[in-house]
Amino acid sequence: MAIHKFISHVFSDEALNAYNVHGTNTTGRSKIPMKTYSVFYDCFIALMIKVKRLKKMLAELRSCGGSKLSQNPNMIEIRMIQQKLRSIDDQFCKQNLIDPRKPLTISGFPMPLQCEEDIDRLELMVNRNPKIRMQYIEFLRCKKPLSVEISECFGKFFTADAIANFSWNNTRTNQKLRKTMKEYHIFTACMLEAWKAQGIDEAKLDSELRRVTIILAKRRYTANYQNRDR
Repeated sequence: MAIHKFISHVFSDEALNAYNVHGTNTTGRSKIPMKTYSVFYDCFIALMIKVKRLKKMLAELRSCGGSKLSQNPNMIEIRMIQQKLRSIDDQFCKQNLIDPRKPLTISGFPMPLQCEEDIDRLELMVNRNPKIRMQYIEFLRCKKPLSVEISECFGKFFTADAIANFSWNNTRTNQKLRKTMKEYHIFTACMLEAWKAQGIDEAKLDSELRRVTIILAKRRYTANYQNRDR
């Protein structure tokens, strides 16, 4: 999500009318500079900018070292950036009153969910029971670090077996109609609510869950191919 879109989720246009990033606008009229307010800058804008910059640097360093990370000549720099990202995650957790080490449970649902039936059952209970919905959203909120993409931590919530018969959109594979994740609240509204403070919007969620299904499909294909060769 772009930062200006994220801010609009937190503050109304009326509330922001007197503010500007630097304190002036194109007409030269004085505005209150947002950069001097921790509530605007330190609390989330600075963290998001840092994460984006560090992850770009990390990707560039990793791409320079070939396929084996242990042989990458940039390992020292890579580890330093990883430590900085962990520090940012810790800072974000403190600002949002998140304790990632706190044991969290969803009544009747050991996580990650192990099978397709558990997904359908959780969807049913999330729609029927506000307590289960709150527990699920809180689990999502606390288990995804700011610097980690949804596709990178999806395994904390659902196993590959549980999600095997799902696609993001309604598609047919090998004459088998897959279930549509977009029609499930546990994959849409709940995730958007859980991660809104991280700047996750519908476009970002769409992109990440598409990526999840592609990654899992490739893994299944590779596993099936290797099994045929045995």
